[in-house]
Amino acid sequence: AEAGLGGLLGGLDGDDDGDDEEECWCSPVEMAMHRYIILLLMCFSSEGLLQHLARLSREILSHPTVSFATQVFAAFNTDDYGKFLRLYRQADFLTAVAMSGVADLARLRALYLLLRTYPQPIGDKVSLGRIKEFLSFGSDAHVRAFLAHHKVRVQDDPAAHGGGFVVLPKKGTPEASECTLLSGPAKMPEKCDFPQGPDSMLVAKFEALGLNRLDIVFGA
Repeated sequence: AEAGLGGLLGGLDGDDDGDDEEECWCSPVEMAMHRYIILLLMCFSSEGLLQHLARLSREILSHPTVSFATQVFAAFNTDDYGKFLRLYRQADFLTAVAMSGVADLARLRALYLLLRTYPQPIGDKVSLGRIKEFLSFGSDAHVRAFLAHHKVRVQDDPAAHGGGFVVLPKKGTPEASECTLLSGPAKMPEKCDFPQGPDSMLVAKFEALGLNRLDIVFGA
């Protein structure tokens, strides 16, 4: 992935190494390409991203399309996973695809921070619907599977938003001991081992488009 991205960067650096007298043609989708490249580098080559950003002009970086990508990177890089996931939820389909490489890790880290900051001596609970929105999942089944994988218990309640509550266990209880994010080391997770599969948020965005894959690849 990193090598493939490298091949795209040559003409998108914001610097013109050619003849100054030649007229420079700018594609109408250039800023969108900058956005996708920044987001893909964020997922697969953070060092390459910093080098790429250093080569971009102020005019390019201040463009709203590109600025969105730098905001995403800043949110992820400063541990503001709530903002990252909110931007993921708000993004268009292709932008979300470019962000999706670190979406599960952002979800896990946001969940970790939640579990490390609630009042553990008394415990707490949050509606499943609120957690689903907070972690930017597109389906109940997906958020339930993610929570179950990380040993976070869901208490079913048809009257609750989302059909249940996420239990934030009281310190010293069996539930607290079973939850690996609570009982494990007090260190931000470096990777997410949740099984890879279709991301429900991407599926929802794709279905909302009303297009097929050929429409997206070749333009509808």
